[in-house]
Order: sequence, then structure tokens, then C-alpha cells
Amino acid sequence: MSEKTTTYMQQVLNDGDDLVLVFPETLLKRLDWEEGDDLQFKPFDDGSFSITKRKMSSITLDLKEGELFKLMLMAHEQGTTLDNLIQDMLSQYLDENSDQLEFELDE
Repeated sequence: MSEKTTTYMQQVLNDGDDLVLVFPETLLKRLDWEEGDDLQFKPFDDGSFSITKRKMSSITLDLKEGELFKLMLMAHEQGTTLDNLIQDMLSQYLDENSDQLEFELDE
């Protein structure tokens, strides 16, 4: 399956210590995005980046104390949060193993 991409040029506003990216209302409606949605930014080597809306689900991980400490240390060394580190690790695993996974959804 190929991904459909569309390129937009957008002005970035400086608001003190923050940078603000304002999306046109028509684009928000087209993407089904709303103010307050959690967006993930993925930078590329050419200076561009992709933005995707995160779809969150809750899962329970059963980690031993030593494993948890190692993950916390990895997150610290990478300058990220433990939540983001685990999300990235799970996303990478799912991407690499998508052809071998089976899911059963509870309704």
C-alpha cells in the first residue's frame, strides 16, 4: 500500500519561547484534525517534515524493575520521555513486523 502525500508550505509564527504553526480551517477539516489533537512531527534530512495525528491506545506493559530502569536510562540519554521512547520502540517493531502480526479487537 502506498501512502498519499500532499505538500503544503506554511508560515511559522514566533510567540515568545514557542513556535506556532497555524493550519487553515479547510485543511483541518480535510484531515479531520481539531485543536488539541496530539500531532507527531517527523523531520527529514532535507529540512522538511511530516505531521501525523497520533491515535492513542492504552496498553499495559509488565516490566521487571531492571528492564524499567534500562528504558528510563535510555529515554534520559536520548533526551525524551519514557512514554515517547516506548511509543517509538513499539511503532518501529510494528512497522518491521506488520506482516507477521495478528490482532483481535475487543468490542
